Amino acid sequence: MRAAFLDGAERIAVREVPPVRAEGHLVEIDVIACGICGSDLHGWRHPDLMTGRPEAPIPGMAGHEVVAWAPGADGGRGRRVVVEPNLAGNCGRCTACLDGKARFCSDRATLRSWGFSERMSVNASALFDVPDGMADELAILTEPLACAVHAYRASHTFAAQDGTLAGRKIAVIGAGAIGLLATAAGARLGADALLCVARYPRQAAVAETLGAIEVLDPALDDVVSGIRRFAPDVVVEAVGGGPETFDLAVRTVKPGGEVLVLGLFDDPTRLDTRRAAFRELRMFFAMTYGVTDGRHDFEVALEFLESDPGAFGGLVSHRFPLEKTADAFVAAADKSTGALRIVVAP
Repeated sequence: MRAAFLDGAERIAVREVPPVRAEGHLVEIDVIACGICGSDLHGWRHPDLMTGRPEAPIPGMAGHEVVAWAPGADGGRGRRVVVEPNLAGNCGRCTACLDGKARFCSDRATLRSWGFSERMSVNASALFDVPDGMADELAILTEPLACAVHAYRASHTFAAQDGTLAGRKIAVIGAGAIGLLATAAGARLGADALLCVARYPRQAAVAETLGAIEVLDPALDDVVSGIRRFAPDVVVEAVGGGPETFDLAVRTVKPGGEVLVLGLFDDPTRLDTRRAAFRELRMFFAMTYGVTDGRHDFEVALEFLESDPGAFGGLVSHRFPLEKTADAFVAAADKSTGALRIVVAP
């Protein structure tokens, strides 16, 4: 089978490798398409910062926003599924797994391939059925939307209000795919009003479609004053990279409010602890997804996508074949191209 390899910083090659085979309790699935996540770009730029990576390249590199064909009852292609990456190789037996927090599994198996390949072999428990009629490009958004859903559902604000964001105002800093999906998730979890900070016209348009009532352009607007005037109870940092947007979130959230961090940073980032203490801020650094109140974040994400496909339809902006994975990453890294979510398909 063919798989993409990360050969070094910003260097990707597609090669033939031995096909994966389902062994034991694993299920073999055929990849339909895989989205490029911000964390994939982070690892593409900085392979040395990727946690849990052995020295040798891994088939499929990363690629965890996967829609695939899973076997049917007769062994043939039976159903389309999305893959929950934390469950793909978790043990299912440790305390974290049994508590619905497989991202903290203490005995995780290493998978031979991920989504930038033709085939994967994963735990059957990692597969969530795609609703009939849902487009593949929409289903690919399940994983990143689940990240945004998890950030809210695991937050103090959500728990303190018995599982709703009703009555709360939310500002989202960043309008890449994860920022836009955080805007969408906030609206669908009951927030009263949402503001989004977006650098490009296409991002701004999609943010409004997904539920933002106000969009700020850093090139034209005073973002600090604009967010403070909006007085958000929650600020979502959805950019990462450098420290500026994290500091912006801490400076602009309402006193007594909460900062949710979805971005990944290249270096250790300083926190103005005096400012945070004087304003009695809460912070939650969200990573992936899990089970909250008996429901998996993937279930909630699929429900949102199925209920409003038109609003989410504009997020997938480019599609590349597997052979052009390197070009896909270059395009994904250049936001001036209008890229929101880029999909790679075998």
